[in-house]
Amino acid sequence: MRRYLCVILLICCIFMCSCGENSNNEKNFKDANVEANLVDLFIPDEYGINKSETKYQLKQPDSINACIEEMMDALIDVYDGKLVKYNYMMDEENTLSIKVTLNNVYYMKDNKLIIAAITNTLFALDGINKIDIELYDMDDNVMYSLLVDRSTFYLYGYSKDYGYNYNDTVFYLPNEAGDGLVKSKVKLYSVANDSFYKRIVNYLVEVKVIPAKTVINSVIVDNKICYVDFNKEFESSSNVKSSLIIYSIVNTLTSLDDIDKVVITEEGSLIDNYKKTVDVSKPLQFNQDLVK
Repeated sequence: MRRYLCVILLICCIFMCSCGENSNNEKNFKDANVEANLVDLFIPDEYGINKSETKYQLKQPDSINACIEEMMDALIDVYDGKLVKYNYMMDEENTLSIKVTLNNVYYMKDNKLIIAAITNTLFALDGINKIDIELYDMDDNVMYSLLVDRSTFYLYGYSKDYGYNYNDTVFYLPNEAGDGLVKSKVKLYSVANDSFYKRIVNYLVEVKVIPAKTVINSVIVDNKICYVDFNKEFESSSNVKSSLIIYSIVNTLTSLDDIDKVVITEEGSLIDNYKKTVDVSKPLQFNQDLVK
């Protein structure tokens, strides 16, 4: 009888320790960026995004999944019926992939502002590094998709209260046929003391011209030559042709008055051929032949 009692006590101790460990793991999420469990909800308007009049109080601040769901449910409530539903998942690198369904087809400007508002709201949680967001219509058609990180979420329209500088920036982006580049103007916002050149290259990562896991180590302009250094993920697989990736970067940057040529490197070293197809061993100039 005493032996059975000891076994039962041992099992209870193991169970309590296990529960305590899980509880601690959940509490480890406790977000330093969220004070008093209060977060701002951002709402798009005609010109940008603005904070809601009152902060939202998180009910389960120790769970990142619960926080995401609470914040998205709150946005649905305050968005005047624009948002219908969502689903999401978090990967091991703390990238949040989220699919959001809208009740109507909105103009591109509206799509960008909705993305800006949602991502700015969710980035209150330190547990999220990047957000891969897709907007769908009611028929489950993709309307717009974007990969956003903390250094770039502000590119998509904010109210004047944030003090960002507005620039109409020319980009050369792959066309729908995937056989050339088309000239486009993008409303790009920059912050004082930040590299505007890096913002431009980062935008190409966000719209998935440059492979999504690429890290931009540096973008430096010297004597009208722009030196762009990437990590090794720059050569990872992509649905975009190698030539269009390279010359989307080059043509966009050389459209600026103070850049004539672009040098592309990986981890500080020159590469001969990008993905064994495009010669990048020397400074590159604007390529008119790829422009449709």
